[in-house]
Amino acid sequence: MRNNYRIISNREVSEGVFEMKVDAPLLVDAVLPGQFVNVYLPREDLLLPRPISICDSDMENEVLTLVYAVVGEGTLELSRLIGYGEEPTVDGVFLEIFGPHGNGFFYDNSYGPRDEVLLIGGGLGVAPLLFAARVLADGHFVADMPKKISAYLGFPAEPWYLREFEAFGVHVHAISDTIPLASSGGRVGTVVDLLNTEFDTRGLSSEAGTCALTCGPQPMMKTVASWCEELSIPLRASLEARMGCGYGACVGCSIEVKADENADGTGAGLLRRKVCVDGPVFPAEKIVW
Repeated sequence: MRNNYRIISNREVSEGVFEMKVDAPLLVDAVLPGQFVNVYLPREDLLLPRPISICDSDMENEVLTLVYAVVGEGTLELSRLIGYGEEPTVDGVFLEIFGPHGNGFFYDNSYGPRDEVLLIGGGLGVAPLLFAARVLADGHFVADMPKKISAYLGFPAEPWYLREFEAFGVHVHAISDTIPLASSGGRVGTVVDLLNTEFDTRGLSSEAGTCALTCGPQPMMKTVASWCEELSIPLRASLEARMGCGYGACVGCSIEVKADENADGTGAGLLRRKVCVDGPVFPAEKIVW
């Protein structure tokens, strides 16, 4: 659905990373974790929509939270829009949004019941995992609520949204590749460093009922996919891609994925799939990294 929604707030949560809240009664009960929306900017010279991650959906207050990074002229223009909850107050600032688009993390019930779900994110990829944490904590979209939800989050600088994850009962582990954090024992490093430490201390595997969701920079997710494969942990990855249309018409975001084998073991090969409509979430073992 394509409609105009009023901006509530638009703030910088980390350097170059912005959180926008919109009053979106028609969207809050339609979106799923891992999906995205297309945002159309009010400037006529910026025609193409910007695909923006859905960070949260508060159905009670009808508020949709979007998170984006300033990476070009379009997102820079987006960051300059002021909502009515900020100073100076500007009432009635609206933004055209089209969506939701794509498949989310929970496109079937095969992730439940589970003892533990790992949320593995880096940078901007932390945003959709917060929405996943909300629905996992509420018991939505899974056959049974997990006994434990753990988040392993990596940041280029100071972390953000840690308290929001904890509010959903998530066990949060954060690390920065530039700043020592207490949650990582004062170490500087990557998300995989955190995962390796956790595995060394208590062990993780699919046999223990563990599964994982990931979103973030592609090199990070590729490493996470290898880590999960080695431990036989099922992983679903939410991919980022440059998009022209965002709804499957332009084929600009197509990627290669591995085809399913036939019952006799033949027929395996590669297929082209569109991140915007076939994804952005794919089983990690199907992605040609």
